[in-house]
Amino acid sequence: MILDGWIAQRLGVSALTRGALLEWQRRTLREIVARASAASPFYARHLIGVDPSEPGTLPFMDLRPLAEDPLALLCVPQGAVARAATLETSGTRGSRKRLFFSDEDLEDTKSFFAAGMAHVPGSRTLIAMGGERPGSVGALLGEALGRIGRVGFAEGPVSDPSAVLGRIAALNADSLVGVPAEMLALARTPGAGLVGPLRSVLLSGDAASRPLVAAVEAAFGCPVFRHYGMAETGYGAAVECARREGMHIREADLLVEVVDGEGRGLDDGEWGEIVVTTLTRRALPLIRYRTGDEGRILPGPCRCGSVLRRLEVRGRLDDRLTLPTGTVRLGELDEALHALPWLLGFDAAAGRGPGGVLLRLTLYSVSSSELERGREAESAVLGIPAVRDAWRGGTLRLECAIHRRPDGLRPGKKRILPLEKFPSAPNGSCGTSWTASGETFWSFHLLKRSGER
Repeated sequence: MILDGWIAQRLGVSALTRGALLEWQRRTLREIVARASAASPFYARHLIGVDPSEPGTLPFMDLRPLAEDPLALLCVPQGAVARAATLETSGTRGSRKRLFFSDEDLEDTKSFFAAGMAHVPGSRTLIAMGGERPGSVGALLGEALGRIGRVGFAEGPVSDPSAVLGRIAALNADSLVGVPAEMLALARTPGAGLVGPLRSVLLSGDAASRPLVAAVEAAFGCPVFRHYGMAETGYGAAVECARREGMHIREADLLVEVVDGEGRGLDDGEWGEIVVTTLTRRALPLIRYRTGDEGRILPGPCRCGSVLRRLEVRGRLDDRLTLPTGTVRLGELDEALHALPWLLGFDAAAGRGPGGVLLRLTLYSVSSSELERGREAESAVLGIPAVRDAWRGGTLRLECAIHRRPDGLRPGKKRILPLEKFPSAPNGSCGTSWTASGETFWSFHLLKRSGER
């Protein structure tokens, strides 16, 4: 019940009940629709004639207004904006969206961070997320930790895992917060087992596969918690409790739905697109915003006793590869490749190539590489049924490279990139070649069609 007490205090009740929470959401939804319609030129047009007592009838919105005319969504004077964030994210596919936050909005985020982190063990936390600017996620988390008597160290994104491990030891940090892919790189860098003992790791900013969570837990010998949030939700949306059976939603501030491709609401347990309404946002509220993230509401209550619904997220809806044999999600590549014990991380790119679809993978390892590494990677990727069937049918070419360079990781979220944005093998080679040079070991081979190997 990590958030229930905090939300009860927000609602002015002694103990949080589902009924009290639903009444709060109904009232705040009516208020935000009325305020947005009156204050925002965009919402004045977008919400004409709506009935806020029927949330499922309100029109959806997506990222386009945030990219095309964000000031038209603003519901406070520009002088009341405490932070403006311009983001070019994986979800926008190149569009730059702009978001605005008031002091009150940022205060709500810090309050949520403090409540959520209160149950995560640790007193000295290294924050491996962007925090160089006031109001950024790392800065807000650092302030929140101070409120609960803890110390936060702003590290920023991880690009050199060995150096970050050294700073963890030097700072005597006993907990970490970071992006899943970067925490995996830390966990599998030589020396990770000498750090600590750590008391917890919190993964945020991207979906985390089961093998990744298991690897981080094993390396650092501590529990791993997951958090879901994005700039549109005020950076925080849901966090796991000690049971770690789904992320409890920040339901006093967010109304979360899951819908299918046609916008129809789905039952608990069904996967679909996450839709959020920011019930208490002052500067730039979002009403039925289609996030582009895939998730589901877990059925039933959590064993911790909380009345809050729980969310499970498995990545971006558009991060997938469509093949004649089916669709392959980035999360499926994560599940297959993160299980390789020597893998630091990987990059993926896809596009049309000669004879069909080309999937290009670059895998990173700090250990010495040899032919066996390539075979293990090949076996892992071909364990995905749609990939295996397309490859056998000759409609998919798969290129794999293993890159040994400890400082070669690109920090941040992992996405399936267009081929033109992704480097090929050295000198553009293909076929089968295994070469080593200094700190870079390339094992680049083309997996041929069945019968041609």
